[in-house]
Amino acid sequence: MNNRKVYDYITKVAIFSALSFILYMFPKFPLPIFPSFLEIQFSNLPAILGGFVLGPVGGTIIVLARFIIKLPFSSTMYVGEVADLLLGLAVVLPSSFIYKYNRNKKGGIIALIIAVESWVISSIFINQYINIPFYAKMFGGMESVINACSVVIKGINADNFMKYYLLYACIPFNLLLSIIVAAVTFLVYKRISIIFKNDFIKNNKIKTLVICDSFKGTLSSKEISYIFKFTLNRNKYDVDSIIISDGGEGFLDAIENLSDEEKVVESFDAFRRSKEASYLVNTKTKTLFFELAEVVGIKDLEPDELNVYQASTYGLGHLIKSAVLEYPEVEEVIIGIGGSASNDGASGMLEAMGVKFFDSNNNLITNLCNEKLSKIESIDVKELKETFGHIKFTILTDVSNPLLGENGATYVYSPQKGAKDIDLPILENNLKHFSNVCTNVFQKDDTQIPGTGAAGGVGYGMVVFLDATLKSGIDTLLEINDFDNIVHNYDLIISGEGCIDEQSFQGKVLSGIIKHNPKRLELVVGFSKLKESEYVVHSVVGEVATMEESLSHPAGCLRKLIKKKFK
Repeated sequence: MNNRKVYDYITKVAIFSALSFILYMFPKFPLPIFPSFLEIQFSNLPAILGGFVLGPVGGTIIVLARFIIKLPFSSTMYVGEVADLLLGLAVVLPSSFIYKYNRNKKGGIIALIIAVESWVISSIFINQYINIPFYAKMFGGMESVINACSVVIKGINADNFMKYYLLYACIPFNLLLSIIVAAVTFLVYKRISIIFKNDFIKNNKIKTLVICDSFKGTLSSKEISYIFKFTLNRNKYDVDSIIISDGGEGFLDAIENLSDEEKVVESFDAFRRSKEASYLVNTKTKTLFFELAEVVGIKDLEPDELNVYQASTYGLGHLIKSAVLEYPEVEEVIIGIGGSASNDGASGMLEAMGVKFFDSNNNLITNLCNEKLSKIESIDVKELKETFGHIKFTILTDVSNPLLGENGATYVYSPQKGAKDIDLPILENNLKHFSNVCTNVFQKDDTQIPGTGAAGGVGYGMVVFLDATLKSGIDTLLEINDFDNIVHNYDLIISGEGCIDEQSFQGKVLSGIIKHNPKRLELVVGFSKLKESEYVVHSVVGEVATMEESLSHPAGCLRKLIKKKFK
C-alpha cells in the first residue's frame, strides 16, 4: 500500500471514529419502559458501517479509537468505557469478517443478524459481570440499583434481581437497540460505501480497473492482470485488478479467495485419458468448487483431436464424486461449466456419478458420449440420489441457450468443437433422443429452459438429474466482487477477451460489465471480429502482431500493445 493509500485509509478511519464518538455523546436518552441508566445511543452504527467498508481491521481500529477518545470524558472510572469497548468489538469483528467474505446483499443480511446476536449475548455478560457490580458499588450497593429498576420492573427484588433484570431490561433493551442499528445500517450502507470507496486523498493518476477474461488458450485472467499491473505507466495510471471469469476457463482462479483448500487429484480429460485436475474447497461453508474447463475442457485439446461425437464429460463427474466422497459433509457444489469439448448432455458426467443407462435389451451402456445417446432406453438414478441427494448444485454458465433447436447446444456450439454441417442433424437427434427418455423418466420437459444448452447440454443434465440452479457466471462473480458498488470509483475500466465478436456481448464477461455502466470502458483483445463498436477496441492482432506471433508469444505481444495504446 503506497503512502497516499495509507493516508486515505487513516482519513476514513478517523471520520468513522469521530462519528462513533459523537453518537456516543449525543443524542443519549433513556426510554420510560427501561431503567434510567440504560440509555439509547448509536455509537455502534458508524463502527459497523466502518467495519463493512474498511474490513475487520478498520472496524477494530474505529472501536479502539472511540474508546481512547472517550477516556478523558469518563464519569464511570473507565468501567463504562471498557464495557462499551468490549461490546463494540463483539459486534463489529464477527459482522465485518462475515461481510468481508460475502460482499453481497445476502452476506450483509447474515452479517447484521450475527451483529444483533453478538450484541445481545455480549450485553448479558457485560451487564452481569461489569456494569451491574460497578453501579452497585458506585451508588450505595445493590439496593439502590434494585430501586432504580423497580420503577419499571414490577416484582424485582434482591433474590430475583439478575433474572428479572436480564429478562425485562438488558435483553429487550439491547435487542431493540441492535435491531434499530442493524436496520439503519442495511438502509444506508450502499450509499455510504459508494462515498467511502472513493479516494478522499486524490492524485492526478487515472484510477484504472483491469478486469479481463482469459485469452483462451494463451493467457489466463490472472496472467493478464499481472501483465497490465506491471506494464501500464505507473506515473499516469493507478491500477487495480480483478481476476474474472464467466464460468468457463479461469473460474477457479476467479473464486480462489472463497476457498481455504485446493485439491489436485487424478481424473480424465474429454477422451477419458488420465490427467490431473484441481478443485477448491471451503470447509467453513461446506462448499466445493469445480471448473469444467479444468478437467474436460476444449482448451487442452489440439485442433486435430476434436471429436464431438466421442468427447465426454466423464472426467468432471469422476472429479465431483471423488471430492464428495472425501468431503461427505459438503452441502453445496458450485460448477463453472464454460469451455466444454463435448455435446453429451452431461451423460458422461452422470455415468461417473453413478447413473446407469440401459439399452432396449436392458444391457448396461458404458463410456457415454453423444454417439451413444441414441441407444439409451432406460435410466437408473438410485446410486446418484443416495450419494448426491443431500447436496445443492449451483451451475454458473455464460450462455442462455436451450438444449435443442437452432439456438441450442448442437447448432450453436458444436461447430466450435469440430463438428461439420453434415454432423449437426445427427448430433441433435442423439441429444433429442436422450432428452425424450429423460422426459419419460422424470415426467418433465426441461429442454427449453435457458442455459440447459450450456456446455453441450451439461446445464440440462444438471437440472434434470440433480435439480441444479442455473445462474449467470459473470453476474454471480461480479456480485461476489461487489462490482456494482466499486465500478463508479474508477475513471477507466479495461476489459476484454481473446477473440471478441457479437457473442461477447451476450452472457460473457463484457456483457456483465457493460450492465453496470462504467464511466469509461476500453477493450483489449487478442483478435477482433467486430465490424464496428461503440467502445474503443485495442487488438493485439492487426495492431502490434500477426496471428502467429500472438499465439507464439502472447505475453510479449500484450505488453507491446499496452505500451503502445496506454502511454
